[in-house]
Amino acid sequence: DDRLLATRTISANPPTISNVELVGASDPVSGTVTLQWQASDPDGDALRYDVFYTGDNGATYTAYALALPTERVELDTLQMAGSAQARFRVIANDGTRTAEAESATFTMASKPPSVYFLTPQDGLEVTYGTQINFTVEVEDLQGHVPDASMTWYLNGATTGMNGPSYTAY
Repeated sequence: DDRLLATRTISANPPTISNVELVGASDPVSGTVTLQWQASDPDGDALRYDVFYTGDNGATYTAYALALPTERVELDTLQMAGSAQARFRVIANDGTRTAEAESATFTMASKPPSVYFLTPQDGLEVTYGTQINFTVEVEDLQGHVPDASMTWYLNGATTGMNGPSYTAY
């Protein structure tokens, strides 16, 4: 119908952001931490912030907080991979333009792997002498866990078996 439905003025200038830093964090970093930064917009636009984490010196980033309205956030590091080359990246967005800045590199504490039993199912009851197949899945935030590094123990002693599966009698 050639009718104008909406208009929006695009900012002439991008926002600015700087001083992305952890406040009072331990070394290595662990637990809940406070990340803060400074940002402004020369056009006076309201800003929203996205926070990303890298544990591989910037090769990849994972989003941890999106569309924040403030220049500060509390982050639980429990699901962040341990690394000696960790950083946070914060992106400021004024609705059309963006700016980004990163924290200094820091050491994020490593986390232990998590082991999940796939078989047998909880509550399984068997009689003495019955074969039981155990299968696990191992997740490690620091990376892949090779089968050879998974060792099965029985009553505190190694069984000599490695890998995600073990059969007991």
